[in-house]
Amino acid sequence: MTELNSINTTKSAPLKVVDLLQTKAIQGKIKRLLPENINFNRFLQIAINEIREKPKLLQCDPMSVIESIGQAARLGLDIGGVNGHAHLIPYGNKCQFQVGVKGLEALAKKAGVGVIESAIVYENDGFDLEYGLTKKLSHRPSFTNRGNPICAWAMAKVDNENVFTHMTMDEINKTKAYSKTASTPDSPWVKSYDEMAKKTIKKRLCKSLPQHTNNSLLQEAIALDDQADAGVQNNSHIFNDDIDSTLVDVTPQFQETGGKASQILERVNL
Repeated sequence: MTELNSINTTKSAPLKVVDLLQTKAIQGKIKRLLPENINFNRFLQIAINEIREKPKLLQCDPMSVIESIGQAARLGLDIGGVNGHAHLIPYGNKCQFQVGVKGLEALAKKAGVGVIESAIVYENDGFDLEYGLTKKLSHRPSFTNRGNPICAWAMAKVDNENVFTHMTMDEINKTKAYSKTASTPDSPWVKSYDEMAKKTIKKRLCKSLPQHTNNSLLQEAIALDDQADAGVQNNSHIFNDDIDSTLVDVTPQFQETGGKASQILERVNL
């Protein structure tokens, strides 16, 4: 039985997602959204692989998947793959776009942040933290028997100044609990808790960084991530300006059989 056969008995949704990705209107829009230094074929290949690896995306409103891909293109972030800049998260019948820790780092560097680092501190590590007039951050990881995690820190260098902050694990877990998508099987919180903990502290740090003229994409990514956590993200504006809404109801070229659906996926495998 193919992966698509295992979804459900009505398979028009997965076909529609792929059909939409094949339309000239959608591909043209994605190409216009992508920064010039990013190869379109490679970007689309990675996005299709992400859809294949998360069968529940095939049950989402097809246009919400396409719109999330459009958001990734606008920000210049790979969806899944080796870079893991961003993720597509099924939430109910909608797809939510979520920035990953590497995507946050990439956008922060584009915004003029020279260095951005983070780490989780364990109870047997050496750790000194001081705020105020004399700021200090020192972390000496233990190499054996580190114990339980107690907090996480993040540091950035902006305009030759070191800026840092920290969060306790209780604070990080409260952030996780607030996220509507955190408990879903495809959530990065489930698959990569440590990376999400580091992203959480880095996101807090990025919110406090001085405003620069070139950090609008970073702030947009943070806002989108907050919306995804709240389960209220709406990316419909990405394509509304020049995509005919009737495309969402396009009739699949092939009938709804698992084998033929797989053929279509293979045909788009650029």
